[in-house]
Amino acid sequence: RARGADPDAATVLFDLLERGDEAAARALILGLWLEGQAVADLVDGPLAGALSKVGELWRHEPVGIAIEHRAVDITLGIVNELRRLAHPARAAGHAPVALGGAPAGDPYLIPSLAAACVLAEAGYRAINLGPDTPLQTLALAAQRERPTLVWLSLSATATTYPPRREWDRLFAQLRELGAAVALGGRALPREVLDGNPEHVIVCETMRELRAFAEGRRAPV
Repeated sequence: RARGADPDAATVLFDLLERGDEAAARALILGLWLEGQAVADLVDGPLAGALSKVGELWRHEPVGIAIEHRAVDITLGIVNELRRLAHPARAAGHAPVALGGAPAGDPYLIPSLAAACVLAEAGYRAINLGPDTPLQTLALAAQRERPTLVWLSLSATATTYPPRREWDRLFAQLRELGAAVALGGRALPREVLDGNPEHVIVCETMRELRAFAEGRRAPV
């Protein structure tokens, strides 16, 4: 698929989300995907750009919070539709498993769902545990599902994430299962990054997540 979404698409999408025009917003993003834009490019490009602007509206008008909540709901519908189209159910049974979510205290829905969508397009059966998932819950799910790849999205800047020992325990459990770990998000704690084991990497964009995932699937 082609790389690099039209930068003007972010402005157009912002206008549509601000107005609450769900049908037009959906048509814009799905149209770009059908024209050859990869999901990772759409997430890093127009979706991130538009949502960033929507997230600033509350600073300028009281109704901005309501507009943002509606925009998030519209975006969730669009990303779920992309996920369904990117990796149809008939292909899921033969795909490697990816599993992930956001840690306890992180309420953000879109980042982890977007990661699942990117991984679906990369050929994985992506299991999204969503926001506010305790690390031990994720470890138990990994024992059950045996994923090739585990992702964790950390976006809540005001959240106190688990202490380093809990992360180390999770990383050790996932290493025993043979799962690689991809960490990302604007609120990734520095202490989690220090001295990461080899099977744990940081992906600063969805493009990097896709590249890492595709590398994990490539023949040795």
